[in-house]
Amino acid sequence: MLPRLAARMGPVDMSLRDRTLPRLSRRIARHVLQPALERLDPAPATLARRLGQTMPPPVALVAVYRRRFAAHVAALDASVPGGRSAFWALDEPDHRLAAATVGRGPGERLALLNRLAASLDLGEAEWLLVADDDVRFKRGSPTELARAAAHWALDLSQPAHAWDSHVSVRYTRRRMLTVARRTGWVEQGPILLLSPVARRLVLPFPSGVRWPAWGIEAQWSRMEREGLRLGIVDAVTMVHLQDVNASGYSLDEARRQRRELLRGAGFSSEAELRVDRERWRPWAPPPRD
Repeated sequence: MLPRLAARMGPVDMSLRDRTLPRLSRRIARHVLQPALERLDPAPATLARRLGQTMPPPVALVAVYRRRFAAHVAALDASVPGGRSAFWALDEPDHRLAAATVGRGPGERLALLNRLAASLDLGEAEWLLVADDDVRFKRGSPTELARAAAHWALDLSQPAHAWDSHVSVRYTRRRMLTVARRTGWVEQGPILLLSPVARRLVLPFPSGVRWPAWGIEAQWSRMEREGLRLGIVDAVTMVHLQDVNASGYSLDEARRQRRELLRGAGFSSEAELRVDRERWRPWAPPPRD
């Protein structure tokens, strides 16, 4: 019977197994080992010890949210002490965010973020935290992120993804034994921190770029030539709570737009941009005071 069944099934495609098993092994290893490794990593303690007493720069927060994720935005808002906020509700405004919700209804994400940033009339020294609604900080906070970015002069920066975060690019996952790194590329979300320098160079976001805005990062990488410093703070981590494309946008359209934006910025692929310019280790002396 088994030979006849095998004959009916035809040749077995082993390539699927060859692709799946390594991916599954990595996932299992990550779930078993990463929580313990993150607890043992001295990088967060190093960051707190070095910068815990320094005054963070003023930070304002903007986010476009859906009501079912409002609790995450409210928690993020509460973690930015003394900061100012502006929110846009894509559907129904939430009572926890009502005071800072300046508008409601559908719209292109980057255009809405531009409206929110403009509504705050930011001061010259203010930094701007741009966040999705389905993300939370895991280790550290917006204050620690801002302290680190200011200390290492990272104009456009973000936390690293924790081990249990949904990521679209492995490059953005947390690096062990690394406090922060200056990079040639940062992702457009789910959290992005802009210094006053970055605000002048990056804002307003190009409103013609459609969400999820893949490829817009190439424009920022090109701005390195103008003095923009990009970076990821590995000692501060975030968790993206939804899988990539949970909002249901067209992957084909997103990829096509990414190719166009890459070519427009003068690059052939994002891989050439995802490089570390500098790394700051827990045992190394501070690069500057």
